[in-house]
Order: sequence, then C-alpha cells, then structure tokens
Amino acid sequence: MFLARLPDSEGTLEGHGAPRGFLGPLSEPAIRMIALTTFPVGFCIGTVEVAVPAFSQGEGSTALAGILLAVWSGASGIGGLVFGARRPTRGLAETFLVIAVVFPLACLPLAGASSPLVMGVLIALAGLPIAPLISSRNELVSHLAPRGAATESFTWLLTALLGGAAAGSAVGGALVDSEGWQSAVLVGTGVASVGAVIAVALRRTLRPSFSA
Repeated sequence: MFLARLPDSEGTLEGHGAPRGFLGPLSEPAIRMIALTTFPVGFCIGTVEVAVPAFSQGEGSTALAGILLAVWSGASGIGGLVFGARRPTRGLAETFLVIAVVFPLACLPLAGASSPLVMGVLIALAGLPIAPLISSRNELVSHLAPRGAATESFTWLLTALLGGAAAGSAVGGALVDSEGWQSAVLVGTGVASVGAVIAVALRRTLRPSFSA
C-alpha cells in the first residue's frame, strides 16, 4: 500500500545545499509542509484498515476483510499505473494538491456502505488516488529536497506516513469498539481533510514546482 515510484535519492535535485541543524531537511518549508500533510494521509489509511475488518465482521464474514483490502490495494495500483501513463496537463505541485483534496473525498463514502458489494465498489474508488498521491508527493520531494539530503527527506516522509497509519489504527480501533466502524472512517477522512486544507493553505511553499 505504501510503495510508490521513488526517484534516484541522490540524483539531480533542485533545491538548496545540505541543510544544517537538527531539523535537517525539515528546515525547508516545502519539505516540512509535505511531511506534515503526509501524516493525515497515513492516519486515514490506518482508520480504514481497522474499519474494514469491523465492517466485515458485522456482515458475518471475517474473510471478507481480506478481499476488500485486496481490492483497495489493487485499485491503488491501477491508479498508479494510470497516473504514470498520463500526459501531464498541469504543474506537479498543482497535481499533488488536487489529488490531496480528492483523497479524503474518495474515502468519505465508505462510511455509508450498506452491503459487501457496495463496500467493494466504494473501496475500489477510495483506493484509486492513493498511489498517485504518494507518487506526486515523491516527485515533489525529488525537486525540492535540499541538495545532499534527499534520502533523509524521503525518510521523513515515510516516517510521517507510517506514523500516521499507526496512529490511525490505534484511534480507529478505539472508535470501532466504542462507536462503530463508520465513526472510524469519518474521523479518518476528517483528519485527511484537515491535511488537504493545510496543503492548499501552504501551497506557496511549493511555488517552484507549479510548472514542473
């Protein structure tokens, strides 16, 4: 789920020289913003990964969870293939921001799933933007990471994604037990929506890549 195409980590990067100080590449506003808004994406993924098994259990089939999550992952892969094969019609930063907004909107309908078939269709739609979102983010970092600190920049982003997923799973599990699986989905998409709003609000930090 988390794998997407990564550029050469120390290849041709735009951006400044290697950063100094304990913040490392996070001293760059663009890298800091991308890392900050990656956490909510992971959080949403974590809540969905907990909500789907709970939904499946409610439908009387624990095995259904594996099928639904496989559909989700498969849809992400298809989305990534389509994204990679497309002819770009807008700048890289603009593309990233559009997909960042689309992601929570695509996940929100999961909370209204009324049957396994409906959930299967909805989770496929929710999976489509995941790989394109991560891929466009990685492309941005390849342009904006400080020279000589690309590997550390990507490490911060992966940490944010996995940390968000862990937090989302923990919160989602508590919500499933207390409020139901729909609440886990709603909270996850709410957090992802906040991340998208932050990305749009801080879009000026990505200005050098709007035409990339």
